[in-house]
Amino acid sequence: MKDEKKKSKIALLLLIIGLVIIGGVIYFYLFKKSSTFETYINKSFTYLEENLVNTLDSEGKITLSFNLNTNNQDMKDVVNLLNKVKVDSSYQIDFTNKKMNINLNSTYNNKELLKGNIYTENSYLYFNLNNITDKYYKSDKIEEYEEMFNLDMNTNDLKEYLNDYQEKLIDNLDKAEIREENVSLNNKNVLKSTLVITDELKKEMDLDSEDYDFTINKVILYTDNKNFVKLEIISDNNTITVDKNNNIYKVEFTEENKEPVKLDIDIKDNLVNVVAYLNDTDLSGNITFGFSKNKLAKFTSVDVKNATNFSDITEDEMNNILEKISTNEGIMALLDEIEKLGQTE
Repeated sequence: MKDEKKKSKIALLLLIIGLVIIGGVIYFYLFKKSSTFETYINKSFTYLEENLVNTLDSEGKITLSFNLNTNNQDMKDVVNLLNKVKVDSSYQIDFTNKKMNINLNSTYNNKELLKGNIYTENSYLYFNLNNITDKYYKSDKIEEYEEMFNLDMNTNDLKEYLNDYQEKLIDNLDKAEIREENVSLNNKNVLKSTLVITDELKKEMDLDSEDYDFTINKVILYTDNKNFVKLEIISDNNTITVDKNNNIYKVEFTEENKEPVKLDIDIKDNLVNVVAYLNDTDLSGNITFGFSKNKLAKFTSVDVKNATNFSDITEDEMNNILEKISTNEGIMALLDEIEKLGQTE
């Protein structure tokens, strides 16, 4: 199980790195006589180092909200409940010292819901709902705590890996099939550059190993005067399309015999705002997720030496918590809605 989790982490990391590198390498190959695009390659890897490698220790904000609709009567109450929930939290992650601090702030129907902290240290998770109780409670020891903060490679290893991967891919790019043609896209003349990933390229890049489920067959890049317009990543049964519209990247995942998944990704400085669009028969609307990430300035440690193990909570403590819950408008409104859901099932 641990090996599978490690592989999934590595696979996700390789996918992120690979998508950026593929775009950069295509530019490099097609315009390698232009120092502009040699600079683009350097900027791509500089961006990766600054945002993926050098800011592993990070802090920022997380927001979540729902705007959903349904024609399914069985789902209406659940949808109405979700639409009233909003999350606006901040976080700090210290990979170096294996600590995490999440400041939780949520509302239900514009009333305070849960407010407090989730804190991890020395293989334990601590939590405090400061609108319910003034003390921290402690989980049982987390067996896979180290895995939460283990990226399987340190910063220097990751930098070295990126540089080696870039050089190896460029050196073996002649094993791929690359075509270019001028086409019309959205009433504009653009350059369509197609990279077909051959078996020979996969072999040279060690991508035909049983350790990889590498199914990308073709990458198509559209550029206007060397500026990014659109990207298509094509495999046997699905396609990922990225369209740039002003500063918003419109992403669509199309899989055979399934409804497409559509996202709008708005990236400004260190803030990423993602809107997921749903267009199913039972569920439509959107989910908005905001995420900002900055290099960690100073981690805020929490004094948890007097935390109580949650399994050792006393009857008096539980009664006090229940009493506080009963006076919280947001929690009681949510509990009333949940109770109604149970009655209609």
